[in-house]
Amino acid sequence: MVEVVAALVWRDGKILICRRPADKARALLWEFPGGKVEEGETKQQALVRECREELAFEVVPGSVFCEVTHTYPDITIHLTLFNCTAQGEPQQLEHVALKWVQPQDVTAYDFCPADKVIVEKLASGVKLQTERLELRELTASDIDNLRPILQDADVMYAWEAPFADSEAENWLAENLRRYKTDGFSFWSVERK
Repeated sequence: MVEVVAALVWRDGKILICRRPADKARALLWEFPGGKVEEGETKQQALVRECREELAFEVVPGSVFCEVTHTYPDITIHLTLFNCTAQGEPQQLEHVALKWVQPQDVTAYDFCPADKVIVEKLASGVKLQTERLELRELTASDIDNLRPILQDADVMYAWEAPFADSEAENWLAENLRRYKTDGFSFWSVERK
């Protein structure tokens, strides 16, 4: 088992993806920046080093987004993906392409097989996960799950009254607007 780390670098609501060189294993597939953890390194140290070496880019690792174990024909990896912030612009030193993409658009790219689970989570809007919970932005499709909560008198005790259908829809629309204009709003926390 080889320990591998990768960076989920966030900037202005987009994430950085990289296309592998043609002369390496999994040629021309997309991936998240990172690499192998060397002996004596923490995962965070390895991630900082790999991003410096491959992208001349300074990342600051934060929380773990997810972990994946995957077996390729030539290697089995345990991948830890960290939410990261970064300073400067990444340089195309090793990869054949770099792109900043919206998380929901990652399914349009052909990723390495180990990254497929991550791609699915990103496309679903998951921002953070623990062993039992996932945190993500609300979407318009959440209205059917929100209505019973927003229309429950016990839950809505701090409001004048529980919401009618139109008020629940307006509440959700306002929160979706706030993500775009203010950069924050309410989040969905779900059990896995």
